[in-house]
Amino acid sequence: MNYDVTNWNLIVSQLLSDYQQISLINRAQLLDDSLNIARVNVLPYSVSLGLTQYLINERDYIPWMSALNGLSYLDLMYIRTVGYEDFKVSIRCKIV
Repeated sequence: MNYDVTNWNLIVSQLLSDYQQISLINRAQLLDDSLNIARVNVLPYSVSLGLTQYLINERDYIPWMSALNGLSYLDLMYIRTVGYEDFKVSIRCKIV
């Protein structure tokens, strides 16, 4: 499901402040939706990548699997570009 950017940013804020207030399945779905919607250029990647910021605290498998599936597409798209190193650093910061 797509929301306007304001609502996406409110979701990002909630996840950053207390992600467990959003159910496990909904967290996974939000990550999946945002990354797929950004993939078709309907949502800015800055918003969907902003959503992944909370992952540093996420301990459940399902949201991580959703995020990694979406991020794998970006990895494939960036691998042969000048910005690939920056992309890897950005992703590494989320995982560590």
